Amino acid sequence: MQNKQSKLKNFFGLFLPSPISGVLSVCLAIFTIVLNQFVWIKHYLRLPSDSAIQRSIASTADHALTTVLGQSRTDVLVVGAFWALVGLGVYVLLRGLARYIAELDDDISLRRFVWPKGADRGRPLRMMIERTAFRAAALAGLILVLVGPVAKTLKGPVFVDFLGSNKIVQYIVWFIVSLLLWHTVAVLLRLVALRVRIIAES
Repeated sequence: MQNKQSKLKNFFGLFLPSPISGVLSVCLAIFTIVLNQFVWIKHYLRLPSDSAIQRSIASTADHALTTVLGQSRTDVLVVGAFWALVGLGVYVLLRGLARYIAELDDDISLRRFVWPKGADRGRPLRMMIERTAFRAAALAGLILVLVGPVAKTLKGPVFVDFLGSNKIVQYIVWFIVSLLLWHTVAVLLRLVALRVRIIAES
């Protein structure tokens, strides 16, 4: 009975905000609204989705580097930075893959041991595969939330067409939606890490 209550507590604790994550979510929601009160900040928030601005920034940076370093050194620097990023990505990918293979090998090795009669030898391996699939799904959900709803709320009030021109109502709904979205991000981070609390258990 006590074990069942503990599992229920952990399950609900996963979706409920901790004091720290609650404060962070409120601060981020307020910060999002405050940022949008400055025109120049709103301009920079739109940079990732504006290809013309991206090309302009890239051209300006290239011209500045060429003027200071020269064309040949700039080419070497750009190529070096590109392959450094590629190498970092490959390293992270291979490290995660190596960890997964090591865990998989351990679970396969467990199947060779002498198990008690009636025990399920495939259970550790099956649980590892389920954990990996669950984490992958949570990570995909986190990415979708960040590039979708969160990116949308960063750019301005949400549901303006349905709320009318009342600024107070717009800000209240904007704050509530931002708060819920940042809490959703926190929950998805917990699911990716398979932890009820990220900060307390780190």
